[in-house]
Amino acid sequence: MPATLRVLDEAHHQDGPDWATIDDGRSLVIGLTATPVEGLGSAFDVLIPVASIRELTEAGYLVPMEVIAPDTALRPGQLAQHPWAAYRAYCDGAKAILFAGTVEDAQEHAAAMNRAGIKAECVHGESADRDGIIERYRTGTTRVLTSVMVLTEGFDVPDTYAIILARGCGTVATYLQMVGRALRPAEGKTGAMLIDLVGS
Repeated sequence: MPATLRVLDEAHHQDGPDWATIDDGRSLVIGLTATPVEGLGSAFDVLIPVASIRELTEAGYLVPMEVIAPDTALRPGQLAQHPWAAYRAYCDGAKAILFAGTVEDAQEHAAAMNRAGIKAECVHGESADRDGIIERYRTGTTRVLTSVMVLTEGFDVPDTYAIILARGCGTVATYLQMVGRALRPAEGKTGAMLIDLVGS
């Protein structure tokens, strides 16, 4: 029997090639996304915003976030501070995720953190021990994960406290996905921090 209702998660990806094969034109399609900021009109007729980040924070579903950002505009590729120094200054000891622009940058940031005595590991699409790296982060053995885009969706470690942006964000959706990794509530967690080193 053909489906009469299809529910698509992460619907902001609806313009991707795989998504076009899902809609058969006969069933009702409902798309769900936490970041409905891209043009979804080619796949959906109506956008129904359920709740804003502010409303979800006020209701206790997300934690409030403090933002540390540069006071002045930066040149492209310039960082306001070295990530390890920012980590030490603003969230020393906390679990943090650093988003870099390239895998090489993410690896270098992890190496610099380790040289500074901060246990950090880089996780990317080709990481051989990806599950082990993430498990060490979950348990707190690793304090900082560096990455490019691997941890933006479907990654949930609620006691993550800080996000360090060492890269720009091409879209609002990408920005919200990255920042959202630290907004989830956890036992004893009262807030989160964004350390924006590029002025996003």
